[in-house]
Amino acid sequence: MYHGFRYLAVNTTEAPTVADAVGLVIRTGAESVGSFETSDDMLNSIHRITDRAIQSNLFSVMTDCPHREKLGWLEQTHLVFQPVTRNYDSLALGNGIVATMLDAQTDDGLVPDIAPEFVVFAQGFRDDPNWGNALVRMPLMLYQQYGFTSILEESYDAMTAYVDFLTAKTSNNTLAYGLCDWITFDDSTPVGITATFGYYQALEAIQQIATILGKTADGDTYGATIEAVQEAFASDFLAISDDGVYTYGSGSQASNAIALDMGVVPAEQQSAVAQAIADSIIENGNHLTVGEIALPSLFRALQSLGLNDVVYNMMTVSTAPSYAYQVLQGATSLTERWDGPTASCSGCNSLNHFMLGYADQWLLELSGLSQADNSSAWESIQYSPIFVTNLTSASSSYRSVRGVASASWALAENTLTYDIVVPVGASGLVTLNLTALGLDTIQESGTVLNETSSGNGINGYSFTNGTASVKVGSGQYAFVASLAS
Repeated sequence: MYHGFRYLAVNTTEAPTVADAVGLVIRTGAESVGSFETSDDMLNSIHRITDRAIQSNLFSVMTDCPHREKLGWLEQTHLVFQPVTRNYDSLALGNGIVATMLDAQTDDGLVPDIAPEFVVFAQGFRDDPNWGNALVRMPLMLYQQYGFTSILEESYDAMTAYVDFLTAKTSNNTLAYGLCDWITFDDSTPVGITATFGYYQALEAIQQIATILGKTADGDTYGATIEAVQEAFASDFLAISDDGVYTYGSGSQASNAIALDMGVVPAEQQSAVAQAIADSIIENGNHLTVGEIALPSLFRALQSLGLNDVVYNMMTVSTAPSYAYQVLQGATSLTERWDGPTASCSGCNSLNHFMLGYADQWLLELSGLSQADNSSAWESIQYSPIFVTNLTSASSSYRSVRGVASASWALAENTLTYDIVVPVGASGLVTLNLTALGLDTIQESGTVLNETSSGNGINGYSFTNGTASVKVGSGQYAFVASLAS
């Protein structure tokens, strides 16, 4: 028996001392494998309350909260999996959760929203694509993080059964049911957008898994279905204004972010759609309006198109909804609702929930440290620092299956220092936008780099459109960028 709490009431005839009461953190034994620090106290506080919420819900399953339901709601297992696994060794935990989902799957392929299914809910609380697709997405994420194909092989039939279950419910290659963008401040987003997104993510995952396992025919079939879903999504939800501006669904932040995440926005329109999201945030006083389903899409859209100052302002604005608001209102763990400790919604005011924790992924990537696209088990690592106004340093580390990878940067007096570690058996790509920082020269361990640089772990260098790119092998590197004297 356990119960989450923040305050302890003691009734005694004698004055107690602090040593008389000890609070114990009860959770799975997953080891801490990550670190994070920046020059910004608020960002550090947001990381801390997110980490506390994650710890508080790591049991045999990832629970929603440690004090109310204690149920294994599945959407958070994949929506927040990346920051969870960057902070804690989640291989055994993840494999166990997948096994629990397999046990909960019904004969017709349905994966219920909670696993174990201790209670049978109704409608979207039992069947929502963004909850059930955890059965397909989580095994892929485990493979990407740790490199083992066994979880994919063992779960493949069940995963395809779930995708078939969803496909049977489609109409013209889209879905339109479920809980929509849960805990949103803008309920205008069509349920067809969120439900089809959940279906798309299941298809995208199973297509990648089929390819990894050498099931070429399956991969081709799923690939064709993905294209059909993307075309149907664009047909149903795209609106083009008289001056050629693209918006999707209601034009909400969630609608446009999901459209970008699904790859349905033409390349020449992507910057404009992302800017529309940014403009909406700014016009709303630096506030987001999305719920938990669209939250990762929102971060990915803004980050990938270089709108990180918008993200920073959105994270640190002092009024609700924001992460900083929760900190300023005294939250010691991430809360269920955006307005956190002041939430007045009956039955949805938990003060210890990690479902909105995807923001921690953006925080962890401020140092530049991330696994490269199409890599598994951290074989290829990206070192691409994110520089935002008012931030003068950021660092993070991760103990991968290959060893510790780390990155740390600091800006001072027109000089950037960037120290990285590439673990044995991995390669790295360092990308630094020097022109944006007003810098033009880069050194590594005192040696100026140019197109002919090689040796001592340097495997290639280029400078294009103001960005320096350096290919490196395993080892430790100390880069310094500055103005040429």
